[in-house]
Amino acid sequence: MARITTSRTLESLRSLIVFLLYALLITPFLFSSRFFFPFISTKTFYFRLMVEIALVLYIVLAIADKRFRPKITKLSVAIFILLGVFIVTSLLGINFYRSFWGNTERGEGLLTFSHVIAYFVMLTGMLQERKQWERYFFASIFVSLAISLYAMLQKYGATFVVSGDVSRISGTIGNASFFGGYLISNIFLALWLVLTRRPGWQKIILWSIIIFEIIILNATKTRGAIIGMAIGVFLMLLFSAITAGRKKIRVFTVGVLLGLVLFSSLLFVFKDSSLVRSMGGLQRVTEISRGDITTESRLLTWEASWNGWKDRFFTGYGYENFNIAFNKYFPAEIFRDAGSQIWFDRAHNVFFEISVTSGIFGILTYLSLFIFAFWFLFKHYREDPENNKRTFIIFFALLVAYFFQNLFVFDTLGTYISFYSILAFIVFLQFAPKAPDKKIKIQKGSQPQYELGSANSAIATVLVIGLIFSSYFFVFKPARANLDITESLRAVMEQRFSDVLDNYKKVIDAGTYANEEARQKLGEAMIQFRGEEGISDEAKQRGFRFAVDELRKSIELAPQDARNYLFLMAVYNNFPANDPGLREEVIRLGKEALKLSPTRPQIYFEMGQAAYSLGRLAEGISYFEKAVELNPVPAESHWNLSLAYILSGQTEAGLAEIEYIYKVDRISKISYSSIRNMIQILGQRGVLEPLPRFYEKLIEHSPNDEALRKDYQNLLEMIR
Repeated sequence: MARITTSRTLESLRSLIVFLLYALLITPFLFSSRFFFPFISTKTFYFRLMVEIALVLYIVLAIADKRFRPKITKLSVAIFILLGVFIVTSLLGINFYRSFWGNTERGEGLLTFSHVIAYFVMLTGMLQERKQWERYFFASIFVSLAISLYAMLQKYGATFVVSGDVSRISGTIGNASFFGGYLISNIFLALWLVLTRRPGWQKIILWSIIIFEIIILNATKTRGAIIGMAIGVFLMLLFSAITAGRKKIRVFTVGVLLGLVLFSSLLFVFKDSSLVRSMGGLQRVTEISRGDITTESRLLTWEASWNGWKDRFFTGYGYENFNIAFNKYFPAEIFRDAGSQIWFDRAHNVFFEISVTSGIFGILTYLSLFIFAFWFLFKHYREDPENNKRTFIIFFALLVAYFFQNLFVFDTLGTYISFYSILAFIVFLQFAPKAPDKKIKIQKGSQPQYELGSANSAIATVLVIGLIFSSYFFVFKPARANLDITESLRAVMEQRFSDVLDNYKKVIDAGTYANEEARQKLGEAMIQFRGEEGISDEAKQRGFRFAVDELRKSIELAPQDARNYLFLMAVYNNFPANDPGLREEVIRLGKEALKLSPTRPQIYFEMGQAAYSLGRLAEGISYFEKAVELNPVPAESHWNLSLAYILSGQTEAGLAEIEYIYKVDRISKISYSSIRNMIQILGQRGVLEPLPRFYEKLIEHSPNDEALRKDYQNLLEMIR
């Protein structure tokens, strides 16, 4: 009876683990607006928790029955080595705390990546039959279909879905580029199922999904994913033509290939036509050029990445520390206006990302994953060319498409789940029986390799205790802090000053990896509250002191991150107290920050503002001039310099800077509050000629503001 009970227990364990592996597939579909970075955090906490539960059960099962232990191949070993390299290079890197935990915006770090590897290990041990893999991929495809349907609802403005950028749909992934990468894998998986052993009705469903998701992929307007998909399809058709046994198939395949080449050529020839311009993502592909803003931004980021990699060529900066290298070699040309993305914690290129963070050892190990995967696929093909050709062609094309699109973006949980499940399937192919599938099942009354005796029960107890601790520290505690940040942001919007301070104190006291971002948000909140009426000066100063103390801690914990310095400088510059010592501290911090990021105009902005507050006008002007020298494009840089000139009595020089902004047609990049401030300053100095254009801009923004119109009319009368 004891053996029967043990067998039943093991079978129940197996079923539960498989269920949890299926449950992990819905990770990309999950998001909750209650979380800070809802499209990332929801997925991260769910994935970690499900993997940890499944892993505890899996270890017990693997100990009890060796048939379910992970399958070890050269590909598996390469994946384990990759994790090891990431850990070692992080220990040798800049900030191991950040390497391990990551941050809230990405939800990754070594912590989440190790969960991804655990997911891979469990797949290799639990899915041991082709039919199991087919069902698993079928489930993945239907999750991608659900996300695609959600994206379609976004596109057409359904009121009951979370709206995104309708011009570039993102589904529940939250980012069009990440969504495009996720779709690639599932489109190819659906194609594999279509072209293998599928009943007729399933083929109809799968072909419908393929066509629909290709349409959705185009609607994401993700150029890297679209080009990657096209390259994958091209290689698939090319190899099919080369290996086709029948002439008719070869002729047909070559015809399709030529048709695709012709279609691609015509897209570029007629890229300015109304037809091509209505083609969504395909139209964006035709816009790729050195002058394209996105392309230029990528190239500048890659150049900074290369410079950073050369500094620490062998071991890199450590996982999740790309931002340190990017800050050091920040390309000022990326900054175009106040809305520009200037803080990059990813290279948007997996090759440079891994090279910068893990050095040459990391990138070579990563590339070995593809080498082994291609080699194992080829070996599988050679074992039975007739039956295995389609598997080889499709998965080879899939991996090429995935790798290419990752040259323009980076992985998130959605693509991690797809990629490592595909690698696990390739591992399965090395152990797949040559005979028809034989189901592995724990039969009632059968003797497992090991019984769940007292020793294994003790191990299970330790694992459960470990699960309790890991789920608390890796999931529930950071999730609680994450929710509290959202509450803090809501309190800011509702102008509940005391609640803002209380909530951020609660977040920071929890001591999670969200603290750095919480401190930065706290600083932003205090600056926002600075001009609010109804809050006493004493309360504001208390809030600012709280922000200052916390941002100082961020600098102490991450002294090589220029971003923390800049946040503290901004808080000091806006501190509601006329204390020259605070402005002196801004300049001191600025000099430290420039050692870490010497080409960031924003550092010079803050230093210039502080110098002006101290009455050191010439010094302030020199800082603003340096910002313009670094990059003359941003209107904000010229506007700051014009204001500095005017306040120092150099009115003509200041007006020349304003005229330049109008000349290059970038006045729209200046905030309305800044324009109002300039009107006041020029008016006080009796400089009225430039003011009508400013008033016209304000009236364009607020056409129903009668007081504004009246001031404008009075100004015109004065000028006459």
